[in-house]
Amino acid sequence: MKSARFIRSFLFVLLLLLFGTWVLFRYSQNAILSGEPFTVGKAMSSNPAAFGKARTAANDDEADASPKTALAKSSSVTGEAARDQLRKSGQYESLAAAFHAARYAVEKLDPLGPNARGADYFAANPAQQLRAWFRPDGIELASGRPTREGVEPWSVEVRLRAVGRTGALAETGPRTIRVEGSRVEMSDRDGVITEWFENKREGIEQGFTIAQPPPGAGALELVLGVAGNVRATSDGARFSDADGADVVSVTDLKVWDADGRVLAARMEVRGSELALLVADAGARYPVTIDPIFANLEARLGGETLAGNEFGFSVAISGETVLVGAENDDSPAGADDGSAYVFVRSGTIWTQQAKLIAGDGRVFDKFGYSVALSADTALVGSPFDDVASGNNAGSAYVFVRSGTVWTQ
Repeated sequence: MKSARFIRSFLFVLLLLLFGTWVLFRYSQNAILSGEPFTVGKAMSSNPAAFGKARTAANDDEADASPKTALAKSSSVTGEAARDQLRKSGQYESLAAAFHAARYAVEKLDPLGPNARGADYFAANPAQQLRAWFRPDGIELASGRPTREGVEPWSVEVRLRAVGRTGALAETGPRTIRVEGSRVEMSDRDGVITEWFENKREGIEQGFTIAQPPPGAGALELVLGVAGNVRATSDGARFSDADGADVVSVTDLKVWDADGRVLAARMEVRGSELALLVADAGARYPVTIDPIFANLEARLGGETLAGNEFGFSVAISGETVLVGAENDDSPAGADDGSAYVFVRSGTIWTQQAKLIAGDGRVFDKFGYSVALSADTALVGSPFDDVASGNNAGSAYVFVRSGTVWTQ
């Protein structure tokens, strides 16, 4: 079975490479617009003519940049040739950093959309194999591993319930949510309490900034409501799945005041609640409370600067680069895959778009192969299910108008 799947994948990639080669030939020889209508979308057949009708344009009139920073102005390259070109031009590391930032960025969701779980924002953490949904009242974490017979391996919800002094807690009210890059902030109406999350390779860092001390005496206390199995450990707390196996840890609790003075703090598990207690006597506010969520299933050693598949599939056309990320997770599940479009200005790479399959599903591996010519992108999805059979594979075509890419 595995052998058959490997053979299908190999043939699919070979076909896609032939696609790309044909496109480059047409581009370099003709550089013209086809007069025939071209339908943008998903190509389920091995018909290179469909892709050949994509719009192409040579930038022959552009001035050459210095050899150290210039990318090809009037040609398209893919695969190893693209990687070599990036290295020779000194652009590989800077593009890798931009790719890394894009993969950890937080994305806007429609709370009523499929797989949104009522959340406003979503983020995937490739290194920790975590998926996270953010709502104004808290976060939901789930495994970034493939489902088991359609069942999600585990999920955990954590919501801030109350803040105050031990024995005199006040429930939290409505909060607003703000996002910038890989950071999410949830603030109360007065801005006294801000809960924030930072999506990092080490895990999803959770923090609280308390602008002023709550009234009363005793320890500063924050109470988090937990939906999921949780137990105390010597270094914090751990969440477990339905089988009792530990899946997520909450550790490295650090607290400091406005002067940078470290404050003593600890965690307590109280049934379905997790309490953070801080000895804030003499502290100068604001006070920052900072634990980290990490997936105990993850293996950190294999990830490089920007994810272990950076450069596996990459294509260059002019000052635009298309990078596939076949192992990207989405709200729908694990390994759906994505492809990222970056454009260069000088030595700075900026993400222009994130391409996903309109009908993507778990383990489609969208982004396994990519090709790019001017304003047209081709993205392979070797395990996509189509009418002709499961895991038959598809190629998706996207075109750019201005800065907008459309399937």
